[in-house]
Amino acid sequence: MRKRTRAVPDAPDGIDALLVKVAQRDKTALKVIYQSAGPWLYTMIRASEDNEEAADEILEAVFLCIWDQAWLFNPRQESGAQWLSRLLARQMSNRLH
Repeated sequence: MRKRTRAVPDAPDGIDALLVKVAQRDKTALKVIYQSAGPWLYTMIRASEDNEEAADEILEAVFLCIWDQAWLFNPRQESGAQWLSRLLARQMSNRLH
């Protein structure tokens, strides 16, 4: 039996396409990612961070990274969900150090 994993909710254009648009500085695409993946990311943060204010700061840091680093996303190497997960993991790790 396959283990179910939590996936990023589908966005209208798909996370991959939206990240490519964000790399082109499309603020609307970032907003759609925030609306579709933000709740999922926040849930993942809160799973290990009890402090609501700290969780909000981590989510903000993740979205700043998305805006600043979307040009590094390569849909041929990984999915948008994987890329977002790596950004989240990096921010969570930075918070611990």
